[in-house]
Amino acid sequence: MSENITRLSLAEAIEGDRTDWDRIASLSDQAIDASIAADPDCFAVTAKPDRAIARYVVFKDEAKRWRWQLIDSNGSVLAQSGSSYRTEPEAKDAVALARAAMTNAHAA
Repeated sequence: MSENITRLSLAEAIEGDRTDWDRIASLSDQAIDASIAADPDCFAVTAKPDRAIARYVVFKDEAKRWRWQLIDSNGSVLAQSGSSYRTEPEAKDAVALARAAMTNAHAA
C-alpha cells in the first residue's frame, strides 16, 4: 500500500456503514494501489502554497561579477553563491546545480 494511504482499524467500523470490510481486508496492498490508480476520482494530494516560499535571485555584485541568492518570502537570505561567475548564464547554471543538490540533499 502506498505511503499516502492508511488502513482503518476494522474494529472501528461505523454503525450503518455499507462498506464491505471483509473484502477490503482481503485485498493485497498491490490490489488496493491498482484500484486507486484506476479510479478517476482519486488523485495525489500535494502541498502547494499560494505563493512561492523562496526564490532565486541572480545579480551583479560590486565587482561586476554574477552571483545568486536564495531569498525567502520575508526577504531573508537562505543561501548564496560561494563564488562569482563571469556571465549571467553561468550564474543561472549554478542556480540549477544548487537546486538539484538541495532537492537531493538529506538532513545530517
